[in-house]
This record gives sequence, C-alpha cells and structure tokens, in this order.
Amino acid sequence: MSQRIIHEIDPETGIVLLETHRLNGRLHRDSKQGPAAIHRHPETGAVIEERYYWNGRLHRDDGAAVVEYNYINSVPISEMYYRQGLIHRDPKQGPARIERNDSGTVLLIESYYVNNKPYRNPADGPDYIERREDGRIECEYYSDSKGGRAPGRPTREHPGAAVGKRPSPRIS
Repeated sequence: MSQRIIHEIDPETGIVLLETHRLNGRLHRDSKQGPAAIHRHPETGAVIEERYYWNGRLHRDDGAAVVEYNYINSVPISEMYYRQGLIHRDPKQGPARIERNDSGTVLLIESYYVNNKPYRNPADGPDYIERREDGRIECEYYSDSKGGRAPGRPTREHPGAAVGKRPSPRIS
C-alpha cells in the first residue's frame, strides 16, 4: 500500500497550487481527514476547490464531494454530491448540485440527481430550478423516474426566461 501527498508549487510565489493525496496511484483520502485534492488561487493562495475521492472516485458520505469557493471571500459558490463516482444525493436531503452567486447569498441553480440521473419526485417539486441574481425563478424542470418529463407536469418557463434544454452538470 503506497500513500503519497503531492504538492504543485508556484516557483515564483511559493504558493501550493494543488495538493493531492493518493493511495496506490489513485486519488484517495478519508473524508474525515479532508479532501483528496485541494486547488488554490495562484495569487492569494485561497482555496478555490476541494474534491473528495475514495479509491479514485468522487465520493463523500458526509457532505459535498466537490466544493468550489469564491477566491476573494472564500464563500462556497458550488457544491456537488457524489457517491462512488456518480452524482447522487437523496432528494429528501436536498439537491445534488447547488450553485450560488459570488457572495453566496442567492441560490442560482439547484439540481436533484439519483445515481447520475436527474430525478426528483414531481410531487416534491422540480428536479432543476434556475434563479436570476435577484432570486426570482427563471425556469423549472420536472422529471419522471427515467429522467424525462413527468406526464401532466410540463416544464414551467417563467416570463422572460431563456428556453432551452436541461443544462448538464459541470463534471470534470
């Protein structure tokens, strides 16, 4: 069993830009000890992203597996929940993907996923909600058990909203 911690350092500033924890070559770290990958802003050194991995897969039992921060005020602006490499969160616990404005005060996007597929019981609400900067709802999407449109619950486009396909999550 080979454990390694690797630091990528900016030679001009001395800032650790990327810290990774690996076990047998795979990104891996017990989430209670912290994220397996930490990205920092090259000028300030502020943490801009944390990623939790278990045996090379994005995974975290007790929170979001990917968290992005505003590098100026360190406020979380994006959270994504994963289980065994799949974007997943029990819809009763909340959305699997959350995006906020730069100050973290307005929830811009919330998406519900179960085992990598967009899903939320239509009786509980839409599986995708997008808001404007002022917090007003831009659009909503409802799903059935297959990630399609639920019968009798059409997508609701709000006045002035952009019409289009369901956006896919930023997964890298």
